[in-house]
Amino acid sequence: MVESILIENNILMNIVNTNGQLIESINIEDGQQRFDIDLGNVPRGIYLLQFTKTNNQILETKRIVIH
Repeated sequence: MVESILIENNILMNIVNTNGQLIESINIEDGQQRFDIDLGNVPRGIYLLQFTKTNNQILETKRIVIH
């Protein structure tokens, strides 16, 4: 489970594997409180969720494990 972060402006969430390869990018709109991510076709492993502002400043990084 990913803890909530406060979305004040548009945020880009990148899903990146441990090799730094971009798996998926999702735009999170201002005020959006919930979104779904379909990772059914992503292989098992460790991934990073990187939340960035439009100026590429990283706000937060979370680690997820897909079993």
